[in-house]
Amino acid sequence: MSFLLAAALALPVASAAAGPTGYPQRKEVKQFIAEMVKKHRFTRNELNRVFGQAQFQPAIIKAMEQPAETALASWQAYRALFINAQRV
Repeated sequence: MSFLLAAALALPVASAAAGPTGYPQRKEVKQFIAEMVKKHRFTRNELNRVFGQAQFQPAIIKAMEQPAETALASWQAYRALFINAQRV
């Protein structure tokens, strides 16, 4: 459920905050909830409850906007983390 919350909150933000009515009243959140109900059989009331508790957190948006770390500049450096003797 937390993945769904993060995904919906990552939708384009029309303002700096959810506004006085909260996330469940936002058009894009309503569309997202409708899709989750239709495609994945989530309960509309439960999703409305979860999104109603969501709070805009500028620090999270700032962290999402930062570029990825460049310490793993090449595929070889990145690959070494995952392809090793223990995993092969």
